Amino acid sequence: MPNPSLFAFLDLGTNTFELLIAQYSATGLPNVLRRERIFVKMGQQGISQNLIHPEAEQRIYAALATFKALLSEMQVPENQIFAVGISAFRQAQNQQAVLQAIQQQTGIRVCVISGEQEAALTFRGVQQAVPFDKSITLLMDVGGGSVEFVLADAEQIFWQKSYEIGAQRLLDGYFSESDPPTLVQRQVLEQYLHQQLETLWQALAQYPPSRWVGSSGAFESLATLEAERLQKPLSFDAKYEVVSLEALHYWHQYLFSVPRDVRQNVAGLAPQRVDMILPALTLLQVVAQKGLFTELTASFGGLREGIMDAVLAGEMSFLD
Repeated sequence: MPNPSLFAFLDLGTNTFELLIAQYSATGLPNVLRRERIFVKMGQQGISQNLIHPEAEQRIYAALATFKALLSEMQVPENQIFAVGISAFRQAQNQQAVLQAIQQQTGIRVCVISGEQEAALTFRGVQQAVPFDKSITLLMDVGGGSVEFVLADAEQIFWQKSYEIGAQRLLDGYFSESDPPTLVQRQVLEQYLHQQLETLWQALAQYPPSRWVGSSGAFESLATLEAERLQKPLSFDAKYEVVSLEALHYWHQYLFSVPRDVRQNVAGLAPQRVDMILPALTLLQVVAQKGLFTELTASFGGLREGIMDAVLAGEMSFLD
């Protein structure tokens, strides 16, 4: 029998699908029971053509079937499963066909949200993990299809924008000729990103931030890599980790200097991120070059926590 106190929240990203199962208690505070992640790589072979490739479709259906089996086992009510699709779904010409197939095969209804909604929900999720105050923070979320930026303090969002320059798109466009990429290839990519982010640079001048917070696999990978290098493993229940910009520069320089087979054996780097880490670190490096920060905070809360917070607060207009 379904348990009416259980809810599930799915973040269906371009690279990874993430699931959070929570119990909503009488206190009004959700108790997170389970977190799961499956590397689907939905953007492979198709994102640059604004398509979800047939092979990626099969990975999507398999991942969601796995999630659905767990949800059924834990007796999560079907009307309390909230799944959100982001960049790769937003841009896919075959979006509707894939969404219909997902619902037919798994019973899961996926709601595709805008980049601005994604940014706002991610900020909401990060607030569950990282304390905010009256000073302005730059929040950055690096996905496979898009990158979101938010300038906000504890009370309000001053500016937010989503850019379709995610790590999978950059991997397809700038990392196919040599491994590791040449200095010239890196410079071409950095110049492209500086141009694409012109509106961000303007916003940073208008709303100068005092802190940089990141939410995504890129920031999580950087924190894990540095923890391994320092031989200080991350706490199992850590909500965030502060990383110096010296560490960012070190890993950017090192990982760009070695081929894939060496990256595969670097302690702290998940095998599924061996390729995606290069464009992701380039995005971080371009922001770091502005010289506004001496460190960054990697948040382990993000979009799925934001979805949970909004749904449990009854603010579900993004699901319309």
